[in-house]
Amino acid sequence: MIEPRSGSLAAAESGEDVTIRRGARPVVRLVPIDAPDKPRRTVVGALAGQIVIADDFDELCPEWDEYR
Repeated sequence: MIEPRSGSLAAAESGEDVTIRRGARPVVRLVPIDAPDKPRRTVVGALAGQIVIADDFDELCPEWDEYR
């Protein structure tokens, strides 16, 4: 792995767009990732009572009898 010039990573982390060039030609652009303001939180049971699974959900239809 080739390390970018000193300070390039720090500059990108601080919010700057950094262009790395080979000679006069730009070859790579480092840009900061837009991180969410706060992490997502999973709420266990958020859909409780809203989803119904039939008692026979895992039984095959008669069309599949020949494959049993």
